Amino acid sequence: MGIGKTTVGGELARHLGWPLIDTDSAIETQSNMTIREIFDWLGESHFRDLEHDVLAKESRRARRVLSLGGGAFVQPANKVLLLQRCLVVYLAAPWSHVARTINRLRNTRPLLRDRSIAELEALFDSRHEVYDAAHIRVNVAGRRPAHIAQRILELGGLEAT
Repeated sequence: MGIGKTTVGGELARHLGWPLIDTDSAIETQSNMTIREIFDWLGESHFRDLEHDVLAKESRRARRVLSLGGGAFVQPANKVLLLQRCLVVYLAAPWSHVARTINRLRNTRPLLRDRSIAELEALFDSRHEVYDAAHIRVNVAGRRPAHIAQRILELGGLEAT
C-alpha cells in the first residue's frame, strides 16, 4: 500500500498504449460499493472473492496493465493465476519509503484502520516473501514513476508504442 502501483501502472499503460485496470476501482464499479463499504458490511472474505473474480476475468485479456491492491498477490489462488497469465512486477521499497505515505491513506484503506505503525510494518514485512515470487522486481525508492515504468519495459522485454 502506498508504493505507487496505480501511478506507475498509469505510466506503463501510457507507454504501451494499453488500458490500465485498477482492480479496486473495478471491484467498486462492479459492486456499486466502495472498498471500505465492502470490508465494513460484507467482510474481507467477500472482498477477496470479488477481487479474485476481477483478476480471473482481466488476466484472460491481452494487452492491459493491472494495478492490484497490496493484498491481492498474497492470496494463493491469485498468485498462481497471475504468475501463469501475466508478467508480475513487484514494486519494492524499504519500509521508510512506504511509511511516509501510510498516514495519509489510513481513512481510505480498510487494512490500515485501527492498526499501529508497528503492526503495519509487520504486515509490510510479511508480504516480501510472497512478492519475491514476481517475475520482475523494481526498486521504486527515489525514482519517478516515468523512470520506474521505463525500467519495467526494459526488464519485461516490452515495447513502448
